[in-house]
Amino acid sequence: MQFYLNAVMAEQIYRWAATSDEEVLRKRPEDAFIKQIKKVSKEIKLRL
Repeated sequence: MQFYLNAVMAEQIYRWAATSDEEVLRKRPEDAFIKQIKKVSKEIKLRL
């Protein structure tokens, strides 16, 4: 069960990293966690 939850959380992080900045602003403008995901994905130059 723990592996499944980790996989689901990793998938959600990957999806938010791949989401356009405009869509993030529209859907979750004040979400600090998603802002951090976007920041880290840009810093490590994650190619999506």
